[in-house]
Amino acid sequence: MQARVPTSKHHQPQSRIRTLCGWLCIAAGIAMLVLPGPGLLGIALGIILLGRNHPLLRRAALILRLRLRRLRQADHALVQRAGRWLYTRHRESRLFIHDQLQRHARGEPFAPLVRIWIGLTILFALIGCGVSMAMMMP
Repeated sequence: MQARVPTSKHHQPQSRIRTLCGWLCIAAGIAMLVLPGPGLLGIALGIILLGRNHPLLRRAALILRLRLRRLRQADHALVQRAGRWLYTRHRESRLFIHDQLQRHARGEPFAPLVRIWIGLTILFALIGCGVSMAMMMP
């Protein structure tokens, strides 16, 4: 009989409510790509709610990094330059998000700009959903 290994808090399953809210935000963000509203911000909020340890999100992040690497190593100089620029922006955003998550884990508050960004995302998502509903009403 094997001894039970304690799991860290990062690998424990999330609450079902948080998972449901995350997937609803992603679905609403995808819908807002064609409807009025901040689609990319809704998708980003859903990804934040699901967390970085969600298997589907980890797989998508790996695919994105591989595609960016392929762009950086392309034969065409213009594609290479675009790939390097995209890779740099992706790396900077990953480092920024990692820093914010570390601050949150230590019990420190998020940076003021992050709190403003989250508030604006929620506000614009609600406004976008309201406008979409108003457009669908006869």
